[in-house]
Amino acid sequence: LPTRVAQCHRWQWRMKKLGAPSITCVRRAF
Repeated sequence: LPTRVAQCHRWQWRMKKLGAPSITCVRRAF
């Protein structure tokens, strides 16, 4: 996995903990 995607997944996991939508993560990565 590219670093950007890996960071995105890490960020997504963090947001999931907070209960935030993960669409922002996909937008950020791509």
